[in-house]
Amino acid sequence: MSPRKKKIAFVIFLVAVSLTLLNIDSRTSEKPAGNNSGFPSFFSRIQSITSKAVSSIGNFIESLCRSGTLLYRNEELVRENRQLREKIARLKSYERENEEFRKLLDFRRQRGMSGRGTGAQVIGRNVTNWYRTVIIDKGSEHAITEGMIVVSYEGLVGKVISVGPVSSRVMLILDDRSSISGMVERTGEQGIVEGQLTNVLRMKYLPGKADARKGDVVRSSGYGGIYPEGLLIGEIKSVYSDEYGLTVSAEVVPAVRFSRLENVLVMEK
Repeated sequence: MSPRKKKIAFVIFLVAVSLTLLNIDSRTSEKPAGNNSGFPSFFSRIQSITSKAVSSIGNFIESLCRSGTLLYRNEELVRENRQLREKIARLKSYERENEEFRKLLDFRRQRGMSGRGTGAQVIGRNVTNWYRTVIIDKGSEHAITEGMIVVSYEGLVGKVISVGPVSSRVMLILDDRSSISGMVERTGEQGIVEGQLTNVLRMKYLPGKADARKGDVVRSSGYGGIYPEGLLIGEIKSVYSDEYGLTVSAEVVPAVRFSRLENVLVMEK
């Protein structure tokens, strides 16, 4: 028997004893006083002791009830607190999302982009040894088509390569199939920026005497007709001469933090 059940059984036993003694005392008090006149006094003392015990037990039970009520209330408060934390987390998420979309609109306005744009969220990723793509929650039902440009407020993300009714696949500029005509902003020197299936891009075919340096900003040049001019690609990490020294290549760190990519803007060319 559990300790709780033992306590309940003990309480029931004491209550039963008290009721029995009260009954005996009631019957005894109805008899005339005689040689047994000492018994009522004896039972009265027993009754007094039992009454005190029952009173204490009653107080104990009442205390248990109050404790149970407090415990239940505490559980309610814990549950309400958890629900409030969840609501706060959702509100912060909405606030962050709204802030990112505001930055996207500012980015579009600052770059003078007049084409139609559609906001979208990243809902899936395919980051393997062979591909660097993400899935967004907009498709043909939202007028998304293949070849549309995808940007974030940080810079160039990639382009749409396949479209479904309510979702699309975007090839990131990290993908080794990605090729962008790029330009070093400070010098105007141009080359081709390619993905390497890593978190660093490679800018090839810069002139052999190029003045590109670490820290230089690289943007899309607009040549080739795929990406519009002026989209931020990243920042040069290092520069080195290719074989025979005829051209120069550079490692470029993307401006977009792809591991944290959540909200994007899908643009017409």
